[in-house]
Amino acid sequence: MLDSWKHVTRQSPCPICGKPDWCIMSPDGDAVICYRVQSSKEAGNGGWLHRLRDAPNWRAPPVRKTRPPPVRRPFDAAAYHARLREAWDHVWLDGLSLSLGVSMDALERLEPAWDARHQAFAFPMRDGDGRIVGIRLRDHGGRKWAVSGSKSGLFYPTDIAGGGEVVVLEGPTDTAAALTIGLNAVGRPSCNAGVDELARLVERLRVKKVAIVSDNDRAHRRPTDDAIWRPGSDGAFNLPQKLKRIYRVVVPPCKDFRDWAASASLDREGFETYAKNVKWRLP
Repeated sequence: MLDSWKHVTRQSPCPICGKPDWCIMSPDGDAVICYRVQSSKEAGNGGWLHRLRDAPNWRAPPVRKTRPPPVRRPFDAAAYHARLREAWDHVWLDGLSLSLGVSMDALERLEPAWDARHQAFAFPMRDGDGRIVGIRLRDHGGRKWAVSGSKSGLFYPTDIAGGGEVVVLEGPTDTAAALTIGLNAVGRPSCNAGVDELARLVERLRVKKVAIVSDNDRAHRRPTDDAIWRPGSDGAFNLPQKLKRIYRVVVPPCKDFRDWAASASLDREGFETYAKNVKWRLP
């Protein structure tokens, strides 16, 4: 007979003891076997039978309503960036350009901002269609991270030119250095990321050639097979297969492009003179 009786739940607790477990109710809701409150009739299984019709004035304890968990909205990177830009002061732009060794005009094309909450400069990351999908942060010490909820994206100005050559670098500061000397530049979030969005961008802009600037990083021992591994170079040489464009990989004489531009007072002509020794290749 008890097989058809139902266990009480948090939503429908025992009307005798008010607890959400152990006790059971009859299918018609007329009787309860409570395992906490005694009655004159034992149920034979460690509980006591209570017939609710015998206590017409009895009221069940109130059911405690539980609040549903808060709905977590997805991070709106574009709105977040817009709020930061409203408070953006060109005094910050001047100081940042000096610290990075890049021009204010080039830096402003990337639309940076100051994030007071994180005490860091904020760079918008865009997808291949130009939408802001994430925010990269950089503090005064050079530490880099992203605002929680950000998607990984590219660093490039909204007026980036199409149809010709695009120079691909790593990060917003190298991109700003390339823009400073007049290159048509776009930055990846890291040496192995942003591939799909970059492929979408060059397709949308109908780019014909891609010059990939690799970091001149030192060799590492890959932990999986102990082979020699250069993250920047490997990431650069793996990229052309995805982009399906005529390409060349330019390795600067310094650690990265920004160091190169600062140490050699590099201009566009100097970059082209250095890069012309690297052959264009088919993907």
